[in-house]
Amino acid sequence: MTLRVIASTLEEMQRYIPNIAASLGISETQAREQLAQGRASMVEWRPPNVRFAMTLGGPDALRSVAKACLVLWALKVGNEELQGEAYAGIRNYILNDDPNYIRTRTRLDTRVLEGAKKVKEQYGPLFNLIYVRSDDAGRVVGHFTIYNILGHQVVLAEAGGTPRQATALVSNPLNPGDWSDNVAEVFDIPFEWLVQPEYNTTAARDRFCEVQKVYEAIFRPKEVGRLSDSVFGKYGVAQHEVIPDAIRERALAELFDRVARHLVGIPYEMPVTKDELRDALKSKGEDQK
Repeated sequence: MTLRVIASTLEEMQRYIPNIAASLGISETQAREQLAQGRASMVEWRPPNVRFAMTLGGPDALRSVAKACLVLWALKVGNEELQGEAYAGIRNYILNDDPNYIRTRTRLDTRVLEGAKKVKEQYGPLFNLIYVRSDDAGRVVGHFTIYNILGHQVVLAEAGGTPRQATALVSNPLNPGDWSDNVAEVFDIPFEWLVQPEYNTTAARDRFCEVQKVYEAIFRPKEVGRLSDSVFGKYGVAQHEVIPDAIRERALAELFDRVARHLVGIPYEMPVTKDELRDALKSKGEDQK
């Protein structure tokens, strides 16, 4: 009979020993002894792509966008104004989910935000931005940019709001402490731009691709650093220490091999010695002796 045990670490096998012993009808000590005679290896591989549907919209999300825009606008013009007739439609939409409001006063927007380069420089490539502005007639329009991927436009009032005002809130999801509520004073989005949203599936796909590039730029160096620590740690070389000549070529070759395999998704297998396997399978009582 062949017994195959798959675990995330050697130490994790300890959890499986009682079940293995019960299934084979032997003692835990016997199970440890049999496992220690087997062959073990650690296999490392890059996780496969995980496919999932990501929704940036929908009734609940759009109502949240509308509420966020309305709350931000209230901080600018005061709650009393928002209780007036000009905002009756948006209040009803938020409270009662009026489907007609979604069709007539909300739009998706895949355009690159005007002035996005300047915002990215200050608040990162995946910034969130709420921008609300009114024109000369008091028409109030909100625009909510999510992770610099997609914009949601919502009309808060067709007319009757405080004219010629603007307010904005920006945040950096990569550094939550980096945000500002006075960005409208230094970052101007014309009202004419806000009221002309466009939706294009190709543009939406390209924006998602940009996010993927950002993710890789952030996490790939971290993963290479983890592999470096793993390889040099095995040879007893700590961070910032000079690699001894005796192991330099062997250690670097192993590191390059592991990094290359990670980049292309090929598993890397590391044999486990008999001593390492036996040490990992020791019971707690044996460790204390």
